[in-house]
Amino acid sequence: MKMKRWIGCLCVAMLVLGMSACSKSADEDKSADDGQKTEQVETDQKKDVDLSQVYTLYDTLVQDKKYSVDNYNWQRAVSSDLVTIDRQTALCDINSDGVPELFLMEEVNNHQADLHIYTVKDGETVEMKSDANGSESLLSDVAAGAGVNYVVFTGKDGKFYIYRTSGDSSITYRVCTYTVDGTTLKQEGMLENEYGPSEDNTNEISDEYSRNGKKITVKLGKKLFHESFQNLDKAILFSGYDETSIWSCFDMDSALSVSSDDMIAQLEKGMDD
Repeated sequence: MKMKRWIGCLCVAMLVLGMSACSKSADEDKSADDGQKTEQVETDQKKDVDLSQVYTLYDTLVQDKKYSVDNYNWQRAVSSDLVTIDRQTALCDINSDGVPELFLMEEVNNHQADLHIYTVKDGETVEMKSDANGSESLLSDVAAGAGVNYVVFTGKDGKFYIYRTSGDSSITYRVCTYTVDGTTLKQEGMLENEYGPSEDNTNEISDEYSRNGKKITVKLGKKLFHESFQNLDKAILFSGYDETSIWSCFDMDSALSVSSDDMIAQLEKGMDD
């Protein structure tokens, strides 16, 4: 009698476990289906985007700004402070909505050029702004002294980055990280390294790192800079070089930047496709 009761309990337990496994499998299948449906919706939304209209708007914009773009003529090649290049424009989708943003470096005066990023919203071109900089440019390059070295890039983590260095005897290295919210670039973080003569003793070298305005150790600072460079996915715009390792993470041929003439040809081809 006890044996029969024990066998009966065992059968019930096996039945419960089987039902639980089936339920879990069904939940997993439902989750997979939901994920596929979400991915399909996003794909369909991207297919609905009329890129020919986007390219037409961008083409008009580049034509209007061609003079100021072409006047930025001190942009330098990778690993050279002597060779100048003509690659002031780029297309790159930085918010994964299927619509590429248009990047332009435009001359402000005879010795400064500013970065402008445009997107299309409600059938019009709109300039993207940073919530951290207000009316200031996201990036400026000056034709004075040692100038500015920079790399504008997307990260493997899906975020948007701007790396820049500037200075002569004292140099500031900076990496700003952004996420994209509509037409706003939200600054998520900033790494900074100030390197040069010490304010207390010019015979000594000061090497200070900070993250989001708070001082950190040199060891941690170097680690975070290195990680941001290794995170580089697509180089969008660049100029110059320095001794940091970001320049070994890409080459000129792999960067997205082109001249204004090449950009116009690229956009007009897209308008016809």
